[in-house]
Amino acid sequence: MCYNVQVSFKSINEAVQGLRHTRQYLGGLFVLFSSCALLSSFMLSVDALYEARHPGEKLVCDINATLSCSTVAASNQAEILGKIIPFFGGLTVPNAFLGMIFESVFITIGVLMASSVKPPGWFMTASQVSNFVALLFSYWLFYQSSFVIGALCPWCMLLMFSTIFQFFTQLHFNILDKKLPLNPRVQDWATHFISAGFELMFVVLIVLILVAIVILKYQWRLFA
Repeated sequence: MCYNVQVSFKSINEAVQGLRHTRQYLGGLFVLFSSCALLSSFMLSVDALYEARHPGEKLVCDINATLSCSTVAASNQAEILGKIIPFFGGLTVPNAFLGMIFESVFITIGVLMASSVKPPGWFMTASQVSNFVALLFSYWLFYQSSFVIGALCPWCMLLMFSTIFQFFTQLHFNILDKKLPLNPRVQDWATHFISAGFELMFVVLIVLILVAIVILKYQWRLFA
């Protein structure tokens, strides 16, 4: 009896591991995370428009002095074009508007990943690079929000975590599907790394580090 139970658990585990590497599963996850990021960008865009029409009023996601969307939205970092990059002088576009554009594209890419259509390597490499830029940008905004502005935006946090999972989901797909221009040795190492589930452990570690930074930085002020 115990032997049969062990065999059953082993079969279930193998089935789950196999599912985790399928196009449909990875593409579906990518669409899910991109949709969460799109929702965050949409809500931030709504808040930006509301703030422009009702200056000085609190936003729905203003929970306290630490968790405050309006504080972050009023900063220069919330409109990187024009305020941060002189090249666009005078043109101020909320970051959330750009997020809506790019996340809509990422959702389309996720649908392609889940389908039987196989996009060319250059296309998937370009989208992976774009995803990496979005990831770095989210980290930069997290740093600015935590250590420069001194407040956290709940929608921004959701956007950052969605971008993290989005990036590593696409990386998982691209490595297993051999879409990235890697030399054979690196490709074999990356495939083993992904197949063994180490990338999932790495993602969890990143999330725990970010959560720890927030808790250590603000402590009780998160709930004040």
